Amino acid sequence: TVSRDKTMRLIDGEAKTSVVIGPQSHDREKARLLDGSDPFLKHVGVAAADGSIKTSKRDKYKQVEEFLKILDHAYDDATGAGHMVRGSTARPLRMVDLGCGNAYLTFGAYTLLANKRDVPTHVIGVDIKRQAREHNTAVAVELGWDDCMCFVEGSIAKADVKFVKGNDDAAADIVLALHACDTATDEAIVRTVRW
Repeated sequence: TVSRDKTMRLIDGEAKTSVVIGPQSHDREKARLLDGSDPFLKHVGVAAADGSIKTSKRDKYKQVEEFLKILDHAYDDATGAGHMVRGSTARPLRMVDLGCGNAYLTFGAYTLLANKRDVPTHVIGVDIKRQAREHNTAVAVELGWDDCMCFVEGSIAKADVKFVKGNDDAAADIVLALHACDTATDEAIVRTVRW
C-alpha cells in the first residue's frame, strides 16, 4: 500500500506486520553534469525558479546534457593526448559555437568547462540573427560571464571571430556546430579546418 505521506508498505496478510520499502538501487538518481539549479538553465528558460526542469524543455535539457557528456570525454581525450591546451589564466581555452541560436549548448559548455571543471575558458557564439546576439549577450551579462563570453552577428563563413584583439590567427581550440541548417554545416567544417 501507499500511505498519504508516500511511504510504501508491504503488509503480510496473516501477521499484519508492515515493512517500509525504500528506494531500490535501480531507482537511484542519475548522475548529471547539469542540474536545474545551474543559473544558466533558469536564464534560458529550461529550468523554473525552483530548479526543476520545465516539462516543455525536458528534451532540450536531455539534448544538452548528452552533448556535454561527449564534450567532457573529448576534452579529457584531447588534453590527455596533448592535442589541445588545457586552458589557464595566461592562455584560456578558446571555444566557438558556430550557429549558436539561443545558446543552450554554448552556455552549457561554458558551465561545464569554466564552472564545473574550473578551466579558464573564453567563448564566442556566432549566429546570423541579431535577436540571438542581443538575447545571448544579455544572458551573459545577467550571469556575470560577459568578460569570458561574447556573441557576434554574422554568417558562419564570414563572422568576425577574434579571441585575441589584433591577432586574426588566434585559433579556436573547440568548435561547436549543432543543428546548423542548409550549407551552414559545410561552412562550419571549412572554417574549423582553416583555423
